[in-house]
Amino acid sequence: MLEPEYNFNLKCENIYLTQSGQIVLNNRDQILHVHDFKRLSTGEISLQNLENQLEEINSKYRFLFNRLHQYLLAANKCMLIFEGLIPAHDLESYRIKSSCKEIIYPNLNTDFASELVNMLKTNYNVAATLVSFEIGAPAIEQRHNLLRISAPALTSIFDIDAEPYQRPWATYDLLFAQLCIALGGTQVNPYSYN
Repeated sequence: MLEPEYNFNLKCENIYLTQSGQIVLNNRDQILHVHDFKRLSTGEISLQNLENQLEEINSKYRFLFNRLHQYLLAANKCMLIFEGLIPAHDLESYRIKSSCKEIIYPNLNTDFASELVNMLKTNYNVAATLVSFEIGAPAIEQRHNLLRISAPALTSIFDIDAEPYQRPWATYDLLFAQLCIALGGTQVNPYSYN
């Protein structure tokens, strides 16, 4: 999606309702469309006038990706956050049911990281820092172009009705608090969750 020639193009065959019928999974790009589709009075996703909805959604996302690429062209630096919060094997049965592509978390210890950083430098002349969010003992590890941040798995009230693809909210909040600290932000105690 960061490649300059990427073109967002959601089609009918890319659409799968998640288990609650509340969210559409785009199996082409592995995007959860939470607010993009119209809803019935019951709150469930409506697939009525689907062609018109897809036209609007494609227009919206093409604009957003074009804007992202323009921001990259105008930037000196950027930060990319990779989430490895939910193990791929925990999502495997749901992935098969929704005909989603195989879920592969990029290994930031391999050539993938340097190739991504080089692609951004070549295409946009932007210096990239990669951030990896992970579940584990609290830690912040800085390497060249890679910042690894881990936090324990925390539960929250939002996890009760969560879809399989949704991140654990409390852990996600904690990881962002740790990221702010790593970048020199306010020293708060992000581990004060109850």
